[in-house]
Amino acid sequence: MAKIEQLLSSDLKKIALQISALANDIVSNFNSSSLLKIGESIKIDYVDNADIHNDSLAPEIAVKFSGKWHLQIFFNNAAVLIARVEPDADQNHWHIVSFFESKLANAIQDSLLWMNNNYDDEFSATLLTVSSYSVTTFLLKKNSEFHVLPVDFPSHLEFKKYHSYSYPDFRSILQKKQPIGRVTFSPDIPHPKH
Repeated sequence: MAKIEQLLSSDLKKIALQISALANDIVSNFNSSSLLKIGESIKIDYVDNADIHNDSLAPEIAVKFSGKWHLQIFFNNAAVLIARVEPDADQNHWHIVSFFESKLANAIQDSLLWMNNNYDDEFSATLLTVSSYSVTTFLLKKNSEFHVLPVDFPSHLEFKKYHSYSYPDFRSILQKKQPIGRVTFSPDIPHPKH
């Protein structure tokens, strides 16, 4: 399986205390006897929209660390929760940026299992987000070789599930589509009257 850098266990213990305090408000049918378990902690990288559209920019430069980590949270032995955390400036305290129930947790877990069977430990993996396209992937790196495994993406992007792409192929698929949230108005279409 590809190597995934993990947070220190001492940091995870501090984060677990914060998550337990929030869980009562987030998780339906949670009670004090319910067991929440933190699974993988994964660095979150990103590529901004301008860099997706810059073919001359190598992935080593385009991909940047967000400063945040993704945590897989298990409830009753199922990956159903996500926590996103970041350290403060002195790197001694961790803050929960977001904590929510999501199908993304299970999709990430399934992708981790797929990577376990298809990538060896010569590769390292991080989560890669391209927010302008609402895409979450795994980025797999080995020296100057970059593979992208889409995990969660809008259906119009036509990625194949459990199929890794070279970084240039991944970028090319995105470049052919409009980013999410960008609306183009035609001057030929009249505005509706209220």
